[in-house]
Amino acid sequence: MDIDPFWLIVIIGILVSFGMRGYRRIQVRSSREEWAKAADQLDLASGTGGYHGLSMAGTAGELQVLVEARKTSDSTVTHYRVGFPPLGMGLQLTRQAGWHGIMKTLGGQDIEVGDATFDDRFVVKANSPEAALRYFTPQRIAALNTLFDQHPGFSLSNDQLVVETSGVAKEVGDIVSTVRDLTAAGRLLQIDTNLASAAPAIPTEIADTSTRDQALEKVYETIDAHADDEASEATEPPTPEESAASAPPAATDRDAMLAATALFGENQLSFEVERLFAANYKGNPVEWSGIAKGPAGVRASSILDVDDDSVLLIDVGALEDDLYGSTSIEAAVALPGGATLPERGESVRFTGRLHAVDGLTKTLFVSDGSIDPA
Repeated sequence: MDIDPFWLIVIIGILVSFGMRGYRRIQVRSSREEWAKAADQLDLASGTGGYHGLSMAGTAGELQVLVEARKTSDSTVTHYRVGFPPLGMGLQLTRQAGWHGIMKTLGGQDIEVGDATFDDRFVVKANSPEAALRYFTPQRIAALNTLFDQHPGFSLSNDQLVVETSGVAKEVGDIVSTVRDLTAAGRLLQIDTNLASAAPAIPTEIADTSTRDQALEKVYETIDAHADDEASEATEPPTPEESAASAPPAATDRDAMLAATALFGENQLSFEVERLFAANYKGNPVEWSGIAKGPAGVRASSILDVDDDSVLLIDVGALEDDLYGSTSIEAAVALPGGATLPERGESVRFTGRLHAVDGLTKTLFVSDGSIDPA
């Protein structure tokens, strides 16, 4: 039977379309698997945002880490961001381009730090040149030069490091190495917030640039003086036995939502949640109840340093917010090895000690746990 050439072309086109669609599905599935592996290695939580649902986020100390695939009208990129507490000087650092030399000749701002390699590579802008020069220590200059050798396209602003690479990252090693390069640099670039909090506040309304610069200079002078005082007055820290003897035992926390409200209720940044947890909650005994949700996963077992199959995820309640709606609060509870996990949806009561917190996923990690039917 003869087939009309027109319909033959249509059939072939349909088959090719289905084939390409199936191939793209396979690629997306493969990419999600690789990104999940990278997230586990980096102790980040896989998300559903980003292009094709490719994203991960979490914290590294006071650093906020985000990796996601992004698609614009004409390109696809992998976006890496490491955020830190604002430096407070309006800093902008970008790669030196040919036209920057012309702008510099015409009087454009470019703060030079005195390192020839650094000054040739970067354009630096800030509210206060003096504060910027104090900020760029030899260690930070070396860190930025090293980061440039690894990722020439990075940018640094007042509160974040950003790198974008062409296309969707497909290799676990590429994702992991890029995040670790950025977090290593970020740890050196952030300012100690404990020292910064000891400095006087900068007025919110400053009449002119010279007054603002003087205020910033005063902040950095106070920070340096505070650091010198801390170093000169340092004493031997108490031994763990002495600390334990002097501190009264913590009362058992029997209301999970009281702790959750204190930690997560004000929508604090993750590093603020972690600091509050370390100061007021870490090590405290708890006796809470909730609904079993099944195994907590590899990341939770890594944080609690136990076997993967002995950590139970429990829904302990929810916080209501006019802007964000309802947010579930979960506890990942480390149980004795070989313990049988309750069925999903079963009400349970559990005890243990608070071990860690994740401000991004609103999860509390409980060590030395035990469970009873609620």
